Amino acid sequence: MSSSSLTFAARDIGTTSIPQTVTLTNSGDAILTISGETFSGANVGDFPIEANSCGSSLAAGANCTLTISFDPTASGARSATLQIMTNAASSPDNIQLMGTGN
Repeated sequence: MSSSSLTFAARDIGTTSIPQTVTLTNSGDAILTISGETFSGANVGDFPIEANSCGSSLAAGANCTLTISFDPTASGARSATLQIMTNAASSPDNIQLMGTGN
């Protein structure tokens, strides 16, 4: 995973940030099975996935991307966690998402 956290600049409520991208890389020598992504935390609706090129599997040595934006629904600190579930020993991989609504 290219990053374990994404921090978005402060945004006015109801406006969407420029998306940020996280790259998932299969550094193993077998196919990586991706069983899904889930959100948890207080503000999951503030961090939409704009694009997901990962599919359900990733070949050895390949990578894919998740593009996430920040669209605050209230003022103050906003946060959520995106979990990516795979058949890797490190699963689930967590990405902390943070931003501030104005």
